[in-house]
Amino acid sequence: MIRVLKTSFAALATMAVVAAALTLAPAASDEAQAASAWDFDAGYIISDANFYDSNSMTAGDVQSFLNARVPNCEAWRDSNPRDVTCLKDYSTQTTAKPADTYCSGYPSQRQTAAQIIDGVARSCGISQKVLLVTLQKENALVNHTWPSSWRYQTAMGYGCPDNAACDTQYYGLFNQIYRAAWQFKYYAAHPNSYAYRAGQNNYVQWNPNAACGGSTVYIRNQATASLYIYTPYQPNNAAKNAGYGSGDDCSSYGNRNFFLWYSDWFGSPTGYATSGAIGAKYTALGRERSYLGPAVSAEGSGLRGGGAYQVFVGGQIHWSPATGAHATKGGSAIQSFWAGLNWENGPLGYPASDEIVGLRGNGASQVFQNGQVHWSPQTPARMTRGAIQDRWASSGWESGQVGYPVSNETTGLKDGGATQQFQYGRITWSPQTGTWITRGAIGDLWVEIGREESTLRYPTSPEYTNLSNAGSAQVYQGGQVHWSPTTGAHLTRGAILTAWAGSGYERGLLGYPVAEEQTGLTAGGALQRFQNGLYTWSPQSGAHSVHGGIGDAWAAAGGTQGKLGYPVSEETSSPSGARQQFQNGSISWNATNNTASIALS
Repeated sequence: MIRVLKTSFAALATMAVVAAALTLAPAASDEAQAASAWDFDAGYIISDANFYDSNSMTAGDVQSFLNARVPNCEAWRDSNPRDVTCLKDYSTQTTAKPADTYCSGYPSQRQTAAQIIDGVARSCGISQKVLLVTLQKENALVNHTWPSSWRYQTAMGYGCPDNAACDTQYYGLFNQIYRAAWQFKYYAAHPNSYAYRAGQNNYVQWNPNAACGGSTVYIRNQATASLYIYTPYQPNNAAKNAGYGSGDDCSSYGNRNFFLWYSDWFGSPTGYATSGAIGAKYTALGRERSYLGPAVSAEGSGLRGGGAYQVFVGGQIHWSPATGAHATKGGSAIQSFWAGLNWENGPLGYPASDEIVGLRGNGASQVFQNGQVHWSPQTPARMTRGAIQDRWASSGWESGQVGYPVSNETTGLKDGGATQQFQYGRITWSPQTGTWITRGAIGDLWVEIGREESTLRYPTSPEYTNLSNAGSAQVYQGGQVHWSPTTGAHLTRGAILTAWAGSGYERGLLGYPVAEEQTGLTAGGALQRFQNGLYTWSPQSGAHSVHGGIGDAWAAAGGTQGKLGYPVSEETSSPSGARQQFQNGSISWNATNNTASIALS
């Protein structure tokens, strides 16, 4: 039984259309094999562009299409052959319709079915293809070789509610086509007046029997919402498994058959054909059932390097001879980032993998010709490439020391270097030093003093850990930075660093540095304080340490500004304790009574 909505607007919001195809299946010879019912996307049955394209065919195109569907009308099959007229041969007097908000009106005239389909499509702004497919799914009029007159009375299933007989005032091919097209436009103009709405989740039953259940469907566009208002059921798995055939007692077929007939006659109702390497990739991902959904553009060619691409509802597929075909997810941070770099024309080139998900912290990445893009919920999409990416990879990628990138690579630094910031550190490269990670307190100090523009310049080693007292260190072109939990991070350089290194670094008597080197002292000298003393340097004296009682006595005598001047030797043992030589004298330490004596020269 054919059931469609009444034209009462109150009834339209609550009643449903059950397609004639609930019980009607095509003859085997009519069924095309191109489309699969499993390609049916409940949330996106047909695109708005296809649904409302009133220039999709001309009257001549429609007539040729009908002729091809039924080359020979077989009226003899009916017990009353005179009651049979095939759609390709049908003509009738149309009824004058005034123009209104939804259609531009219609004159009264004698027209063929093809002329009516084309004329109504243009008056109401509905695709000729949509009208043809609806005629087929409701009453099989397009490919029926011996249709009786009753099929024309309710050709589009219009005016036939679920719970009453069809309304005779809407009988007739022209009335059916015009009123259905008008109704589709009305749905679009009043999208919030109906139970099925685009841009939100909708519960759609499998069958008029509510006990059969249904599922929540996110309806993506108005055309799909309109089909559900007109025929408010979706195919269950049994209906999809059956192709054009019958499923089980909970199956319905109207919207399934709309999708199949449209696909087999006119191509994808939601997009465009796919072919070649892009089509193969699309198939491998699951076609319409994948995150890509249907194609929304034809394949575009002539890209850089002889490449091609195609746009889908949920992303794009790009192909080049060098990379093959790979998809990027529409609206994802990675695709948006790549697009912002001018797609394949930018520094990354073409994608060389699909998006990789499930990384640390629910992150994702994608490989491109000239680098990779990583993203996580905590970090923006950023690219890595070259030597910096190699170092990051060797450290464990996002699961390693520095986490995800949070900036792009900065180039054009001192001596042609480059650097990139990550969650927990920085990776820096220069032609002279290679690529190294800086992080934590050592990295912070390097950044604070000016990074590669500072006296330290570029790092030349990894960070060395497990030093004395849980400390760490890193070597730079212009010095070193040492850190410990008790002293913090401080740099050492030049002659003082050399002298400290000669004493065993932090394992020596003076321990870790506790302050930065002070310069500009007397005679152009410098000093640096350590845990257990200090090192001094001047051009005349070289670098030497002072510590303990001798150091205290020297400091009390004025240090570098006192009469003794700078130390010129390390402290040495003496019979009574220790002794150290300075520029202008010496200091002796008596270990017996813990006293120091100064002798000026």
